[in-house]
Amino acid sequence: MKRGLILGNCNIKDISDVIPSLRAIPHILEVNTLDGNPYEFSCEVQAPDQSSFHSSLYEIRNLDLVTSTSTMISIKDAIREKTPLTETNNGLVMINCELGREDEIIEKLSGMGEVVFIEAIYGIYDLFAKIESSDYQKMTEFSQKIGRMDHIAKSFLIPIKE
Repeated sequence: MKRGLILGNCNIKDISDVIPSLRAIPHILEVNTLDGNPYEFSCEVQAPDQSSFHSSLYEIRNLDLVTSTSTMISIKDAIREKTPLTETNNGLVMINCELGREDEIIEKLSGMGEVVFIEAIYGIYDLFAKIESSDYQKMTEFSQKIGRMDHIAKSFLIPIKE
């Protein structure tokens, strides 16, 4: 099984056309509209093999309205199924950590209630976590808490628009 996260850009006025096109691509688990800083959308891709995974990436990159993408490939994951909150604010926290500390940080973060899932990735970041909270302020504070943890060099929050 091959899994990854694609962060992408398009002209913001085209986002309402891009999202349905992304959802139509095989092996796309979830598509989110982001706040546009620095990305307009995210796609979670899970395919049975590397060839299928790359075919999905190729389709994303070749959509006429997509201007750029960054691909992060999952190497380890800790996924927890949770009951969604009635009113939620969701975000992706991109994390750079000290070399060799990924497993330790995954273990710490996967035990925190706000973390829906966390993955070690190969790309410009070491980990990404999907978080949820009952309000935007609490989500921002939790993201900042992650950034202050031992062995984390930097992190930033990308809010997901619902």
